This record gives sequence, structure tokens and C-alpha cells, in this order.
Amino acid sequence: EPRNAEVYYYPYQCLRNMKAERAQQLEMLDSAIVLAPKQLLYLSEKALLLMKMNRASDAIAVAQQAITIAPQYAEGHGLLGLALCMTGNKPTGIAELKRAKALGYPQADAFLATYDKAETPDTKKKK
Repeated sequence: EPRNAEVYYYPYQCLRNMKAERAQQLEMLDSAIVLAPKQLLYLSEKALLLMKMNRASDAIAVAQQAITIAPQYAEGHGLLGLALCMTGNKPTGIAELKRAKALGYPQADAFLATYDKAETPDTKKKK
């Protein structure tokens, strides 16, 4: 039941704002996801938290789960792209970031500027 999942999500938000232990934050998100497995917000938060914990490989699986639920979910593609880039799979990651951008993900440009050096004006001048 999505309403019951909020019992875990709201304390997670408080912990996040208090900069509490990330493992505890992850537990709260996992509990919320068990109760509302198709809630994209919870999955996105979990993928982002996993990346902050240097667990980008795990974040990939969570982002893919979100995209399976909602194939046009821009944030899911953005987080997947970021996680892929973090694990060294830049070509696939950049492709996902470009897809996220096309779907309207506002942070896509910033991530592309970091990971897709071909997108920067400096590298275009050197060619």
C-alpha cells in the first residue's frame, strides 16, 4: 500500500536532512519500496543514495528497475546514465544521459558536461 510506505519515506527524508548514517537511510528506503515497489520517487532516491555510498553498480540495477516500470521516466534514465559513467561504462552512460535529456531531465546537461567531453566547446575547437 503506497500510503503505508510513507511511514518509511518521511523518516528517510528527515534522516537525509540530518545527514544521518547512509546505511540507516537505505534501510528506510528499502522498507518503503517493499510496501510501494512501483513508486518511482523511492527508487530514484535509492539509486542516488547508492551512488553516494560508492555503490554505483547497485544503483544501475535500481535505475533499471524504475525504467522497467516507466520506460519514459527521464530521471530513471539520467540516474542510470550517471551510474554507468561512474562504473566506467561511459559510452552507454552518455547514451542514457542523452536519452534522459531528450525526455526532459533537467540535470542531464550538467552530467553530460562532466562525462561527455565531446559535448564541450573546448574539445570541439581542438578537432
